Amino acid sequence: YGGIGYGFLGISFSAGLAGQPRPVTPSARHWWEQEPLRILDLVTSFGQIPDIQPAELAARKAAHFYNAEHLEVMHLVKGLDDQGFFFSSKLAGKQNPDFLGPYLPEAKKRGLRVMIYFNVHWYTREFGEQHPDWLQVREDGKPLTGVYVTGMDFCVNSPWREWVFQILRDLCAYPIDGIFFDGPIFFPDTCYCRHCQQRYE
Repeated sequence: YGGIGYGFLGISFSAGLAGQPRPVTPSARHWWEQEPLRILDLVTSFGQIPDIQPAELAARKAAHFYNAEHLEVMHLVKGLDDQGFFFSSKLAGKQNPDFLGPYLPEAKKRGLRVMIYFNVHWYTREFGEQHPDWLQVREDGKPLTGVYVTGMDFCVNSPWREWVFQILRDLCAYPIDGIFFDGPIFFPDTCYCRHCQQRYE
């Protein structure tokens, strides 16, 4: 697409791309009930996107008749960590440029609803090793490894949960339209961490 090394993949609901919106019914209380959503899920793991200016990126999406999207603003190649946030967060381990702030008004001007994609079940091995007390643990007492080959995962009963809540607060400081959670989940043969054992008792 346009010389960029990725394609647009989306879900189109039945209104068609010509943009003929259905009439709003009296019972449609929420914006997602008021018209068919044509949702773009551009899976980049925030690799190439920073090279495109926010206005240009939003215009390209709108030109394909999308009116909503799952936007990735976290680097997610080998799993999530605190080094690849492209928004303002108190928990960022590295200060990257804020892409979300400038992008949102450009998306809104073009009628795009923005829902942040937040993967909460796949973390880098390095980040997991920095937080061993958060990890999911197998019955044999060893931490869960090999999530999508490269990563690890954290337990919802550990202090990791508060880490997630703070990122949510940071994201909700922006005028986003929602957050798409990918997870959390318990993997097979988990979890036997001390937090789960304490709650079980």
